[in-house]
Amino acid sequence: DAVALHAVGGAAGRRTVAGVPIAVPAAATLPSLLKLQRALRPLQRYRPSAPAIRHTLDESATAERSARAGMVLPVFKAVERRETSLALLIDASPSMAVWDRTLEEVRQVCEQLGAFRDVQVHRLHEVPGGTPLIG
Repeated sequence: DAVALHAVGGAAGRRTVAGVPIAVPAAATLPSLLKLQRALRPLQRYRPSAPAIRHTLDESATAERSARAGMVLPVFKAVERRETSLALLIDASPSMAVWDRTLEEVRQVCEQLGAFRDVQVHRLHEVPGGTPLIG
């Protein structure tokens, strides 16, 4: 995220210059993202107990095999993919708004880690009657 700044000058006897927006990167809320990334690296080696093997159509092999046989004979290949998803949950009360930037940084770190198939952010709302609602 960037913060827009406008530079405007105008003292007695000086010419006034119209403001020009300047993009300034916002400061990180986490003190050391690199240390956090290093600490989360062991998650890259995590594998669920069931193998994450899927079969997808191998188009070039299917075309080649079908051309030789004279009819369509599909060829499938095994493809490994990450099966682990990560759900980040944060309270949606107004007092938690100060944590939004930190949550976004944690989400980005987890996505860049490459250990998860999907990283989602959910917000915990309280509806009348005290029942929690995840949205």
